[in-house]
Parts: sequence; structure tokens; C-alpha cells
Amino acid sequence: MDSDPHRWNNLKRDLKHRLGTSGASHWMDELQLLSISPKRVVIGGLEHEIYRYDLRMNHEAELRSALARFYPDKGGFRDRLIEYRMGCAAGPKQIVEQIALPLDTSAESTASTPLQLASDSANSTPPQRFQPPVVMAPAVGEFNQLACRAADAILDDPGQRFNPCTIFGKSGLGKTRLLHYLRDVLSKSHPDAALQLVSAEAFLNEFVQSLRKQRMAEFRKRYRTLDVLLVDGLQILKDAKQAQTELLHTVDTLRTLGKQVVLTALVPPSKLDGLLELLASRLEQGMVLEISEPSPADRRVILDQLARQRSLNLPPEVFAFVAETVRGSVGKLEGALLRLEAHVSLMAQPITLDLTKRLLHDLIPDHPVSREEKRFKAARGILEFLAWKFEVGLDELTSTRRDQKLVRVRQIAVLFLKEMTSLSLTEIGELLHRNHSTMHSSLVRIEKQLKTDSFFRSKLNAIREELLGKVEAQDAPARQARLF
Repeated sequence: MDSDPHRWNNLKRDLKHRLGTSGASHWMDELQLLSISPKRVVIGGLEHEIYRYDLRMNHEAELRSALARFYPDKGGFRDRLIEYRMGCAAGPKQIVEQIALPLDTSAESTASTPLQLASDSANSTPPQRFQPPVVMAPAVGEFNQLACRAADAILDDPGQRFNPCTIFGKSGLGKTRLLHYLRDVLSKSHPDAALQLVSAEAFLNEFVQSLRKQRMAEFRKRYRTLDVLLVDGLQILKDAKQAQTELLHTVDTLRTLGKQVVLTALVPPSKLDGLLELLASRLEQGMVLEISEPSPADRRVILDQLARQRSLNLPPEVFAFVAETVRGSVGKLEGALLRLEAHVSLMAQPITLDLTKRLLHDLIPDHPVSREEKRFKAARGILEFLAWKFEVGLDELTSTRRDQKLVRVRQIAVLFLKEMTSLSLTEIGELLHRNHSTMHSSLVRIEKQLKTDSFFRSKLNAIREELLGKVEAQDAPARQARLF
């Protein structure tokens, strides 16, 4: 074991000098060497996916040479696998050989297992375990001011005011981010409290498994002894009457004990189709708050905060253009800024107004039927084709059913939608009534099978060509949707 961090720091300085002003220098300092083994080098500290792409595609040869120069005692690095990990590791920035780190299973586990922060955090954990990134306080504007003030009141005195609290609004407006912010702050201010942030889908899956295995007593004990319960995406539970009943009793128990419950949904409980009247009534007895679409003034506030978080300096004319043009959700603003940041990092070119217009062309409203609407229309056409091809109902694809055939069709849908449209995984999840984690897990699984199963790959290629042929026959310009 090499506990001297100076070698790694010297390597980074040397690498930055050799790369010059390539655009990588501003994030190179954050890189951490997590492990060196005979077959693998693990590097962490990458804050964004674009940095991992930049390092792998543009600078890996220089990195291998630097490793060989500064770590000659570790053997050759020419053919050794280099693994890049997102996020920062806990503990000192030093080399630890042969660290037992999971191999990219976080997305799959998140999709089916609720995230829990409880009082067992004192248990020993291996050094260099990755910590989730700290969620910054949300930018406050008129569109979310009431929800943010309610969140602050909950942080000051959890369980005593605004309980239960339901926050609703369209996708991409910051509801999930607000839940994560509540979790992060409460876990620090109340380190001994039992907190759980869970997607409604994970709650439903866990409920079904507990019911099948006759472990409902354990399920109820886990949820009804929490100090804070945060549930994301209540609409997923529509028509799942038994799970709704269980949630109702859980909310009642926690509320009686003075424990805090916060939920998010796309619409208020009273307007959520398929929700038990009793559960809707109970939630309406608490605080129900809306996050609306941000105004131009709100967008300027959000854009300023996001740019400062990323240390991205936007010229005034670019800042004004993005704030005025990119309308709708906070997620769109963040996506627009990520495109600009990616260009700066990968191309090392300054951001100009003309460049911004080219990069964000699909977000510029240019027709009564916007390109955004065209994208979703194309996406729905893909879902309709797959439903016809595999002889399943379109409503089954968005249902809570999880039989093998439907799961496979959903995975193919995620792959095709990602390939043929510019929809994000969050937007694809909205179409399929699933969360981002589930969509990411589906994509990872089907891409893994495509690499190892040639028969499946050929079948899928045939289906893809058939789909593209139908799209081209109906409307040739529609095929350009994948370029948006």
C-alpha cells in the first residue's frame, strides 16, 4: 500500500502541464486514484459524465504514460484496464490497493431498493466508499417559493408543521431535487434519526415482495418506525389499491407519532385518478403545494445558480438568450447548460451566441407545434409500434405489471427511445410511468445483453429496421427526430 498522496498530486500537475489549455485543467485537480491492482486502475472524482467521456476519449493515452512514469513499481499500464468512477470518495485522497468497490450495480439496486439513511451509519464501512453528491439548495423563485418555505419550516421542526406535505407539479420542476435536499439536510441535523427516501415504485415493489413472502410485519415495522418518510412519484401507485391502503396506514401512524411525511406527485391528490378517496382526503388534510413552471425572472435566477455551481461563465447575451428561450422545466434549463458545459470541456472553445443557438436549436420554439411536441409524438409512435409488434396493450406498457414479456418490451422501448429521440431518461420515464433510476437500469441491462447475445442483437436490429422503415414510409422528415 502506498499512503503517500504526493506522487498522485505530482502526476496531476505533470498531466495538466502536458495538456495545457485543453479544457480539462479546471477539473483535473478533483481526480482521485482509488486503487491499483495487477489488472485494473480505478480513478474517481469525476463530477459529470462529460468529464469521464473527455478523459477516456481524449486524454487516456497521456494518463497511461503518466502512470508509467510516476508508478514504475506498479508494472506496465499500456494494456491495463482503467475504470472511471463518478463522484468523490470519502476519506483521504490516497491510493488504496484492491479496494472492494461494486461494479456499476448502483443503478439496478436503486431501481428496486429504497434509499435509507438510518441510525446504523455508525457501523464500520470500508474506506473510500462513494458518497452521493450533496444536493444544493434549490434556487428560489415565485414558481417554487411556497414549497421551499414549507421545506425550510419542515427542516426547522420536522413532524410538527405541514404534515403530511404533498408537493405536486409537472416533471422536471425540482420536486425530486427538493426531496433529496430535505434528506441531505435532515440527515446532518438529525444524524440519529431514521430517514428514508423511496420512490413510489420501489415502495410498491417492496410491498408486493413482502406480501408474497408473508413478511408484512417486517415491512410495516420498517416504515412505521421511521422519523422521516419521503415518497417520490405518488402517481405510480394509481390503481394499486392494497399498496395505497398500506401507505395510508403508514402515513396515519407516522403522523400520530409526530413523524414527518413528504410526498411528491404530478397532480394534487384530489385529482389523481385511481387514488383511494380516503388516502387523497388524508393527504389533503395536510399541506398540498404546487411548483409551477418558472417565469422568465425565475429562469434567470435558476440559470445564474446553475452556472455558478459549475463555474461556467456565460456572456451576458448568451445568459439572456438561454433564460428567455429555454422554457418549461428546470430540467430543460439544466440540460441546456450541460450542453454548453460539454462543449467548453470537450472542444475548448468559448461560448458565443451563435454557437449557443446551434447547440440549443431543438429548444427554440419555431412553430405552433413545437419541436418538443414533435419529439413526444415520435416517442409515442415508437411505443405504439412496439405494442403492436409484441402484441401487448399500450396501457400495459405503462402499467405496474412486471411479467417477463412486459419488462422486456419496456427495456427495448427505453433503448429505441434513447437511440431515436433526444428524450432524456427522465422524460422517457414519464412516458412509461417509471422513474429515472428504473429507466437507467433497463438501459444498462439491455445494452449488456446486446454485447453478449448475438442472436438477440440480430433480432433487435431487424425490429429496429422495420420500425425505421415504417417511420420513413409515413413521413421521411420524422426520421430526423433522432438528430434533435
